[in-house]
Amino acid sequence: MSFRAHAEMYHSSLLDGTPIEAVESYLIPKQHQIEVGISLYPFDPYSTGIALDFGYLQNITQSLSWQIIDADLFSSFQSGLTSQLAQNYSVNPTTIEHLSYIISTNLNYYFFYGKFIFFKKAIRYIRGSLLFGGGLLGTSLKNQGAGNFGTAFEVLINDTFSFKFTLRDSLAIPSFTNYVTFALETGVNF
Repeated sequence: MSFRAHAEMYHSSLLDGTPIEAVESYLIPKQHQIEVGISLYPFDPYSTGIALDFGYLQNITQSLSWQIIDADLFSSFQSGLTSQLAQNYSVNPTTIEHLSYIISTNLNYYFFYGKFIFFKKAIRYIRGSLLFGGGLLGTSLKNQGAGNFGTAFEVLINDTFSFKFTLRDSLAIPSFTNYVTFALETGVNF
């Protein structure tokens, strides 16, 4: 496409009354992404859950992606409260429910893009998304359906590699119990 065609395609617009005429392309990751990371479930008073996180994501457009599968397999560690209940009140710790897994599929809508300078040496791109979807949630006592919603912030190192922080709330259905998790993931795009 010629320079003239590019110039005609982009029109200046106003931002807070100031004409904006610069156009800059943004780094777009490749279409497919494999995600690997760790998740944390810290808000249970009886145990803390740490998980291995695996996922596969497909970028549909610049603003929309589908996380076809996201699987978190949790290991739980008892808190002091669980030990006190067992010692003082003879509560069997195996009867206390803890999170075992979350398997879901989610739609991501990217609501902002930006960039920053990392240690005055490299330009890194960042994007933020809102996510929502559904899946299965398992605890030590039962398996349930779940609705997911949350947000994710992704730093793109290049079009092949990224880091992502995700805050997700999985709402178990029909018990309507919230399971809020944090995830730190590495993505490889291809």
